[in-house]
Amino acid sequence: MTFAAPAQHCKETRYCEAFYDEQGRKLYGVREPKKFASMINRLVSSLGHLKLGDITVSHLHNIVVNAWPLEQIEALSPMSQR
Repeated sequence: MTFAAPAQHCKETRYCEAFYDEQGRKLYGVREPKKFASMINRLVSSLGHLKLGDITVSHLHNIVVNAWPLEQIEALSPMSQR
């Protein structure tokens, strides 16, 4: 199974438009599904062709490095907290 299949499932079932009960409590979904779909689509564009077991830390690292400026990554690093 490639990464694209569970990503699509999540977009359709977990990160879909929010559904509320009669009292206004959110039962499932998210308030801004387009925002989440955009993030998932970026992951699928990088990882979608890979089998789940073949995804490595290196793949994830490359996504982070390409998505954010180096200064932001360094600010989040546990080593910079010392």
